[in-house]
Amino acid sequence: MRIGSLFSGGGGGDLGFVNSGHEIVFGCEIDPKARSVFRYHHPDIPIYNDVAEVTRERLLADGIQLPNFIMGGSPCQDLSVAGKRAGLGGERSGLFYEQCRIADEVAADWVCWENVAGAFSSNKGEDFAAVLGGLTGNTPTVPKRGWRTAGVCVGPKRVAVWRVLDAQNFGVPQRRRRVFVVAGPRALARRVVEVLLEPESSDRDSPTRGKSWEDIAASTDERLGTTSGGG
Repeated sequence: MRIGSLFSGGGGGDLGFVNSGHEIVFGCEIDPKARSVFRYHHPDIPIYNDVAEVTRERLLADGIQLPNFIMGGSPCQDLSVAGKRAGLGGERSGLFYEQCRIADEVAADWVCWENVAGAFSSNKGEDFAAVLGGLTGNTPTVPKRGWRTAGVCVGPKRVAVWRVLDAQNFGVPQRRRRVFVVAGPRALARRVVEVLLEPESSDRDSPTRGKSWEDIAASTDERLGTTSGGG
């Protein structure tokens, strides 16, 4: 896939995708020191300074092939339980909406968003509902008992699956819990779900093509015990 990398940092996540056989078509990082690290490790990949600069027209003018995958972890300071909890209304964490804008402008089929687990409780859970709404086109109601650590949300734009992963389970001597949300095409709903959830947890015979998004939501409810809003 052709990947547009936002909030790229030094390019560690980009390296993982490159090593998996994907192509990073551009990066974006506002911190000059991190940007210099990215350039050192990815000298042939153009990198922008600010997500507000990234538009469909700018990419085409710069001769960059439009990506079909947008990835990024918007700044976490306003979502973290250690911060002031301004949420997505904050100046930094609110940059998530720029990620949604870019994904929609380039018509990216796939989007990946990563952030702190505090996103579940920020603004009484409404911020995570807004994240799902921005990625899928369906803003769900916050579950009465709060967000679970894994689930699915189906909308008219995309199907999204989320899961909390801990770095200590991937060979890193540190407990670092992060929520990952992967959104992909409705026509590939089952495959989208299987990106983060175990394949055996879903019905292998469930059809995904030729169905309305409401039908996919109902199928997802039955298989995963969730609602179309990700309860």
